[in-house]
Amino acid sequence: MSRNPSISMTEHQQAFVERMISSGRYHGVSEVVRAGLRLLEAHEERQVAALGGLQDLVQQAYESGEPEPLESLDDIIAEAERKA
Repeated sequence: MSRNPSISMTEHQQAFVERMISSGRYHGVSEVVRAGLRLLEAHEERQVAALGGLQDLVQQAYESGEPEPLESLDDIIAEAERKA
């Protein structure tokens, strides 16, 4: 990949970048883009971790054996009331 890749932005995105630079938080377009990429990377890592957790739960459920019928909701409520 090129050291300084060219990117295309919508007018809305360009205006946002300009506001961020004007606010003094960032000194240039590259800083704004790098900050956005850091957020995207963190978001993607959280999604991968969450998906991995879901896959683990599905595997555990699969390995737990044949499903058993659930109690009725009325039975669950009655048991909870007895315990309260």
